[in-house]
Amino acid sequence: GGRFVMSADKRQLEQYYAFLAGHIDEVRRMQHDILHHLRVMSGYAQAGDYDRLKEYLDALVEQMPDMDGLYYCGDHAANILLKYYGEQARNGGIRFNCDAQIPPDLPCTPVDLCTVLGNAMQNAVEACQRQGRGAGRYISLLARLVGHNLIMEIRNSYDGRVKWDGDRLVTLKEENGHGLGLDSIRHVAERYHGYCAVSHTDDEFTVKVVLALEWKEATPC
Repeated sequence: GGRFVMSADKRQLEQYYAFLAGHIDEVRRMQHDILHHLRVMSGYAQAGDYDRLKEYLDALVEQMPDMDGLYYCGDHAANILLKYYGEQARNGGIRFNCDAQIPPDLPCTPVDLCTVLGNAMQNAVEACQRQGRGAGRYISLLARLVGHNLIMEIRNSYDGRVKWDGDRLVTLKEENGHGLGLDSIRHVAERYHGYCAVSHTDDEFTVKVVLALEWKEATPC
């Protein structure tokens, strides 16, 4: 598959936008229908018919879409991307733990942020898929804004196969020239005067990225 943002192929983009469009339509339907449900429940409450109110609420909850993983962080673009890969992971039986405290209005472009997150998450999902099912597969993402530094750490299980290119650790997939994902992450990190560090144990692969962000001082009134 292609790399997200920097060199994503047409099929991957079509899948991503179909996923996004589906969730937009789902939210619109919920917004359209909620007023009708509120009117019915208000009528039961006013009539004191709490048994039917409870039955209606129970039925409504059963029909609600799965809201797990619909909100990961305050940044809109990053949240959409994490929803996409979170759903890919869950559909593939991969445990996805996400603690992403990424606020909105960061002084970096959404393209740069999503280049880092998209490529890191795609690499992690693909590494877990190569393990096969039943191998205790997982992805863990931690993101924090510490001072002016945005720190992101993505850990995932993998099959233990890596390769060294001089002093540079690459994934086995890069042997065939597909190392654009990590290269794109490194490129963004360097432009933001940060760094990308890759490490591994026998069963866990870790990518840590730091972006040094600069906020413009507010103009005095």
